[in-house]
Amino acid sequence: RSMRKKGQKLSLSVSTDFEGALKALRLHHGDTWVGPSLEAVWRRMLGQGRVCAFELWLTEKEGATPKLVAADIGHSHTFGRCYYVATRIFDREVRTLQPGFVLAFAEAECLRRAGYMMWDLGGADKSPMMQYKPQVAVEMGRCDFLRRLRECARAGELAA
Repeated sequence: RSMRKKGQKLSLSVSTDFEGALKALRLHHGDTWVGPSLEAVWRRMLGQGRVCAFELWLTEKEGATPKLVAADIGHSHTFGRCYYVATRIFDREVRTLQPGFVLAFAEAECLRRAGYMMWDLGGADKSPMMQYKPQVAVEMGRCDFLRRLRECARAGELAA
């Protein structure tokens, strides 16, 4: 409600500004594990429709240019039944809006509507950058994860 009072609006898009998401990634993670080689692979995958960026945009007021405030870069796997988030960014300047959480919930709903069975956020450690994962997803051990992955694969094989 406070956003509406201020005239702010959040919107979600998919791969409308992949280069902008990569640039934001470099700014967000100064020591990122993503380098020119992986960026080149992702660009090639983007051209093949095999990687995408979920992008969360903030429009400050009516008619203003939207600003990228969060993004996840990832890809489908297991016959298109699972979606893996390789990396995530959010704009720390607007952290009070919790853009990472908003993106997570909007993205999860998009994936659910598209028929995905599992949203794979990768592993988690004690790093502050990983603290959101248990709050937006189910944590599971390796055996449970592999069992769920096999279930997704079987569902994908049956659908093919």
